[in-house]
Amino acid sequence: MLKPITRFLFTLVLFFLSILVVKSQEIKEDYGIAVALEEGSSKAISNYFDEMVEISLGNNKRDFSKNQAEVVLRDFFDDYEAKGFEWRHQHQSNENFIYLIGIYQSINDVFRVLIKGKKSQNEQFIIYSLDFLKE
Repeated sequence: MLKPITRFLFTLVLFFLSILVVKSQEIKEDYGIAVALEEGSSKAISNYFDEMVEISLGNNKRDFSKNQAEVVLRDFFDDYEAKGFEWRHQHQSNENFIYLIGIYQSINDVFRVLIKGKKSQNEQFIIYSLDFLKE
């Protein structure tokens, strides 16, 4: 009698874990941000920008218009040519705010990247803050 219950509980736990893993991958893969960061493409990332974006590069933190933010990132990628990018963590709050953390690798340096975004009414991901912290 105990064996079928144990098997059922084990199956149920695996089912819920697989849902969590799929949901986690879904959030990260829905955003082409990782590909844009891997390629060092400011143009591709700017597709996700809100009208105003806060960008932090080390101790320099400022608000930029969408077009200005693209130029700032282009300059950053020129200075720190992309070698790779890897997601490390994500969190989505009930209010549709999403926080993503990853590691950006340039040829010579490594940066922890914090992306703060939200889902728009049409479920598109919009970045309102982007921080690059040198490790």
